[in-house]
Amino acid sequence: MAQRLFARRAGLNFMDEPPPSPGHSVAIVEDDDEVRRSLVMMLRARGYRVDAYRSASEVRLLPFPLVTDCLLTDYKMPGIDGLKLLELLVDDGWRKPAILITGFLSPHLRAKAVLTGFGSIIEKPACARLVCSEIDRLCQGPPEPA
Repeated sequence: MAQRLFARRAGLNFMDEPPPSPGHSVAIVEDDDEVRRSLVMMLRARGYRVDAYRSASEVRLLPFPLVTDCLLTDYKMPGIDGLKLLELLVDDGWRKPAILITGFLSPHLRAKAVLTGFGSIIEKPACARLVCSEIDRLCQGPPEPA
């Protein structure tokens, strides 16, 4: 119950319960603490393996390449935004699916996100079913062995 209340305050809807995940790994990049914690709780409760980061800069400081099945990143963050993060990761050779989540969706942003390489753009507030179904759709098939 507390998880649902916390998620509601963070703009996530837990009312639509998706089926359990096949265990894909997801890297979440979200500067809003409440939204980030809600996404982590929601995805872990459904069987996803999750790593979470406060900023794109934090991801860029990793001593190794980002290892995950899917990137779920906010658009508007201090410093490097979600579009630039994916651009930098692709420049480094990263070739996994990416989802942009934003409260600032416009036709222009959608077009830029698609050109950058995002396979899905989700508008906040986002429901659990949509987030999970988009991760599973983009990852298609069983997760890679850990």
